[in-house]
Amino acid sequence: MTTPIALRKWVLLAIVSIFIIWLHVTSNRTTTPDTPRLSHILELAGKQIPIPKREWIAAGNANEEQKLPNGNAIIASQVLFGLEHNVVTSFILANANATPNSQGWGISQDCKNSKYPFTAVFEYKDRNYKCSFVADAFVVANTTAWKQANELANKHKWRIPSQWMIVGIRVADRLDVVDVRFGFNMQELTHNNPASNLLTPKMLHNTAMQTLVDWQKAAYYWVERGFRRQLDFETQLPMPAVAMEQSASSMIATSRLHQLNKLRADGWLSEADFVIQHNLIKKSIVTQADLTVDIWHLGTLKTAGHTTQSLFWMWGVNYLFLGNVYVAGGLALAKSAISPIRYYLQEVAWNTWGPRRNPTLPVIDFL
Repeated sequence: MTTPIALRKWVLLAIVSIFIIWLHVTSNRTTTPDTPRLSHILELAGKQIPIPKREWIAAGNANEEQKLPNGNAIIASQVLFGLEHNVVTSFILANANATPNSQGWGISQDCKNSKYPFTAVFEYKDRNYKCSFVADAFVVANTTAWKQANELANKHKWRIPSQWMIVGIRVADRLDVVDVRFGFNMQELTHNNPASNLLTPKMLHNTAMQTLVDWQKAAYYWVERGFRRQLDFETQLPMPAVAMEQSASSMIATSRLHQLNKLRADGWLSEADFVIQHNLIKKSIVTQADLTVDIWHLGTLKTAGHTTQSLFWMWGVNYLFLGNVYVAGGLALAKSAISPIRYYLQEVAWNTWGPRRNPTLPVIDFL
């Protein structure tokens, strides 16, 4: 039979155990301050910013004056945090101009950083700049919005990792610009994938980086549509994850098919046109990255093509005048060995300083 003293001991032990469990639960629970929750689309300075599918907290928001070569402009910035157990596992840093700049915005320096694992320039002419990059980063930004986000994190004791994997995208024309940075902690990309436990840290890092390289294709498509205010509330940019069920091309196809269905429902497409467009989207999805050729590769391709066809033309013309196939061929080969150097340099110069390019445009970064 249990004595009163033993019973008191058991009751005291139960109270202490419950208290310890409560401390453990509250210490691991994400602090939820009274801040706006956002999902799907962020409205920023008249542009739409796509938000990957998860819950986000608005952590920082500021309008700052940016010095430009031809004056000043107001830049609207907003920071969103994704939280897991009081740890910031993902963030979005979005910048867009609140006032126009008639001279263009230039291309982001990050899009031209050869040390990054991935950079791509989709358009680079006539004050239109479209590019993206994927990189590891330790220091994210020094803007007012980011400082506000850090202050909010310190207030609620959220831990912000020092290292991030970042997907950056910029879309700009003569007047407007959108510059978005999506930051992810590697655990955010791999926590739902059991196979991640079988990989070494280096292999896991490379796998996560390749995941973001593929994901940026879909993110670029959504950011570009948001720049033109063409996003809808029916389809949403998914979060990146190792071994994603959908590839970037299929994500884009899904979005386009939804837009096509909406056009038909609104009466803009006949049934015959809908079927044709539907089949085209399903059969062939070509992303901007697949169409990108930089000026050096373009010069090489055009030089090779010009040299090949010139060799046979010169051989034929020389033979008509000389009547000796060997002498004609030798002269044609000699010319083909010398002229590609001149032609290549001419192509690079034309693509760099020709009328389609404008190297004097400002390079304006917000970070």
